[in-house]
Amino acid sequence: MPLRSFVRRFAPSGLLGVVPVWRLSPETMAILFPRQPLFDLVVFDEASQCTVEAGLPVLLRAKRVVIAGDEKQMPPSSYFTVGGGDGDDETPEAELDGQEHRREVRDMLEAESLLTLARTRCAHAGLAWHYRCRDEALIACSNHAMYRGDLLTIPATAGTSAPSPLHWVSVTDGAYASGENKREAERVVDVVHELLQREPRTSIGVVTFNLKQRRAVLDAVEARIER
Repeated sequence: MPLRSFVRRFAPSGLLGVVPVWRLSPETMAILFPRQPLFDLVVFDEASQCTVEAGLPVLLRAKRVVIAGDEKQMPPSSYFTVGGGDGDDETPEAELDGQEHRREVRDMLEAESLLTLARTRCAHAGLAWHYRCRDEALIACSNHAMYRGDLLTIPATAGTSAPSPLHWVSVTDGAYASGENKREAERVVDVVHELLQREPRTSIGVVTFNLKQRRAVLDAVEARIER
């Protein structure tokens, strides 16, 4: 049995219960599934690349729809589309009655993409975080030129302009003996004390490489508390 015949025969009677998630192009969706709201939810990804005529048949197969995309990205390619006439022919006034609905449909089909069509007709929400660039300098120009600086970008963790996540604290008078360094333990407690003075207060973890140094740090903590 051809796949189209199989899907159209069994989709209304349990196929989606066996295979609940389908990943298809809009054209394949319209070919395989009957024109019924069989899917609880259909998600259009990269909807700025989907034409209205390709997306509308899919809407008929869904009870609810999420249309996701970025209208700042390139619209669907129109290299292979055929343009219509200019539509300058005069229409008798008697035939203008009842054509408003057809004009609305024409305007709808002429929308640049499914995303463009949906933005003016459906509630929408945008994602504030931009997470795809490892260096925020790559998105900085687009952020200010196209997104009005509304995107939240992640600070770079590499390069000369980024603050280093590691800081070296030198202990010049440290002395390692019998598995512990008491002066270093005291300096660790100094750093912990400095961090605890900051607001808001954050959690702190201290790592030592042996049990004796751990004991030295705990002794230094107790000595600081007794002051």
